[in-house]
Amino acid sequence: ETAPRSEEAIEARLLLTDLIADRVSVHEAATQLQAAYESGGLPSRHRAKVAKRLGDFARAEGAYDEAIQWYDVAAEILPVLRGETAYWIASCYEEAGEFDEAIPRYEMIEPAPWRVRGRLAAAKLLERQGRVKAAEVIYELLARESIPEAHMVQERLAALRAEHSVKE
Repeated sequence: ETAPRSEEAIEARLLLTDLIADRVSVHEAATQLQAAYESGGLPSRHRAKVAKRLGDFARAEGAYDEAIQWYDVAAEILPVLRGETAYWIASCYEEAGEFDEAIPRYEMIEPAPWRVRGRLAAAKLLERQGRVKAAEVIYELLARESIPEAHMVQERLAALRAEHSVKE
C-alpha cells in the first residue's frame, strides 16, 4: 500500500491522527503515524511533517528526549522547519524543568516568526525565575524592532518595571 503523495493527503492524514490522539490515545495515533513514517512511501517533505508531528505527540506524553529526536529529524529532512523545531525543542527543555538549557535555546532561535516567539519565551521564563534584569534586556531589544509584537512587548516591559520598582 502506498500513501497518496499530495499535500492534501498528508494534511488529511495528520488531521486523522490528531482525531485519533484526541478520541483514542496519543500513543495509538503516534503508533499509526510512525508506521506511515517507516513505510518509506512518503516524499521527504511529508516525512518531515510526520516527524514533526511525532515530536508533538512525544512532547504531549512528556517523552521529551524522544520529542527532541523527532524534531531534529524533521529539521534535518526539511530545513525550513528549523525555526519551529528549535522552538519546540527549547519548549521540551522548559517543560522538563531544564530551564538553564531552555533559555539559551529560546534565545538562539532564528528565523521569524519563531525568533520573536523564542525571545518572548526566554524573557517570560527569566521572569518566572526572578531574573528580571535579564528579561528586561530581551524585552528592550524586541521593543526596538519593527515587529507586530513591539507594542505588546513595550507594555510588558513597562509593567515589569512598575512591578519591580514597587518591590524595591
